[in-house]
Amino acid sequence: MTAVATRNSARGTPSSTIWAIHALGLYLVGKMFYVFSGGTLQPADAFLGILAIFLTPPAMFQRIWREHKIFIFFIIWVVVVNIGWALARGRAGFLISASYYVFNLLIVACAYATRNRSPAIFDKYIANWILLSIGIQFVLLFAHSGAARSFGTFSNPNQLSYWTVCVMSILLVVRGNRARVIDIPFQFMALWCQISSASRAGLGASVMLFIIWGFFALETPMKKLAGLMGIAFLAIVAVATPLASNYIERSDQLATVQERLDKGDEGSQLEIRNYNRIVEYYEYTVLGAGEGDLDRFRQNLGVNLEIHSSIGTVFFSYGVIGITLFLLFLGNLAFRAKLTMGVYLVPVLVYGLTHQGLRFSFFWLLIGCLMNVAARPQRASAPAAPIPVPEGTLGKRTSNEERGSDFLRKIAATRSHSRHDQASLGNNPL
Repeated sequence: MTAVATRNSARGTPSSTIWAIHALGLYLVGKMFYVFSGGTLQPADAFLGILAIFLTPPAMFQRIWREHKIFIFFIIWVVVVNIGWALARGRAGFLISASYYVFNLLIVACAYATRNRSPAIFDKYIANWILLSIGIQFVLLFAHSGAARSFGTFSNPNQLSYWTVCVMSILLVVRGNRARVIDIPFQFMALWCQISSASRAGLGASVMLFIIWGFFALETPMKKLAGLMGIAFLAIVAVATPLASNYIERSDQLATVQERLDKGDEGSQLEIRNYNRIVEYYEYTVLGAGEGDLDRFRQNLGVNLEIHSSIGTVFFSYGVIGITLFLLFLGNLAFRAKLTMGVYLVPVLVYGLTHQGLRFSFFWLLIGCLMNVAARPQRASAPAAPIPVPEGTLGKRTSNEERGSDFLRKIAATRSHSRHDQASLGNNPL
C-alpha cells in the first residue's frame, strides 16, 4: 500500500474514505436483520466492531476526549459501577452490561471518525444507504399484512418502532435538516413502518420528528404552508391507490393503532414501565444499582424486568452521578451542534421515556454523527514568524518580488556610482 492514498478520479476523495463510508452504510442495512434475540449483539454488530477497529485511529479517541470529556467520564463511571457490583455479587451479567457501553463508545468513535474523513461525501452516501434500508423494510412489511403489530426484520414491534425514529433522525441530520424531494416518499414509507409497529411511543416520537423537521427546514410561513399542503396531497394520492386500499382493507394495523391510542392502561405507566422501582429501592439511586442481577428487586414488586426507560435506567443503575453526567453530555452536545441539529435528540429521548433504548446501536450512531457535526474546526498550523522590518519602513511594500526589485535597483545604483567614481579618478591631475 503506497503512502499516498489512491484518489477517486471523479471526486478527488481517497478511495479508502469511500470504502469506509460504504462499509458503515452496509452495517445500516445489515443491522435490521435480527438473527438472535433482541437486546443481544447481532452478526452485523460483530462486523461493525471489527470495522471500527480499522476505521478509528487513536487520534479520534483523543479528539473525542478533548471535546466531550463528560461522555468519556460517563462511560468510565458505568464500567466502574458494573465492575464493582460484579465483584460484590459475583454475577457476570454486570460485566456484560459494561461491555455494551464500551462497544457503544466504539460505535460513537467509528461514526465520528468516518464522517470526519469527508463530511460531505459521508452525508451523501449514508443518506442513500438509509433510504435503501427504509425501502427494504417497507417492502417486507407491505408484503406481509397479517399481523396486527408487525416487526419486519426485527424481533418485536418496539424494535421496529425505535429503528424508525432513529433512522429518520440520522437521515435529517446528514441532510443538514434539508430533506430532498427524493426523501419524501421514503419518509412516508418510514411512517408506514411506524404505523405497522402500532407503538404509541414511536408514533408520538415520529410525529414530533416531522414537526421539528417542518419547523426548521421550511423557514418561511409560505414554505411551511406549501409543505403541509404537499404532504396532504401525497397522503391522499397514496391512500387512494388501489394497492394501498386493498392493503388497508386486509390489514388490522390501523385499527390496532387506533385501539392502542384509545385504550386506557390497566395500571399506572410508572408501574408498567417499572419506574416505581426507583422509589421502592431509592437507596440504589445514590451510586447506582448497575445493570444486572434483577432478582434483587423481585421481593416487593413480584417482577424482575428491567426499567422500560432509557433515562430511568441510567438514573437507577448509575445513580445521581451517572444521570448527571449523561444529561450534561446530551445538553452540551445539543448546544454545540446548534439548535437546528441538536433538536433531533428530542424524539429519540421522548421514545426512551417508556422504552430502554440504550442498547440499540442506531441511537449511538446518531450520537456519533451529531458529535462530528458539532466538532470544533481543526487548528491550523502555526504561522511563520514575520520577517523583521527595519525601523522607519513600516507600511512599505515587503513582498518577495518587491524586495527583489529593490535589491536589483540598489545593485544598478552601486554600479552607476562606481563608474562615476572611476571617471572622476581618470580626470584627477594627481
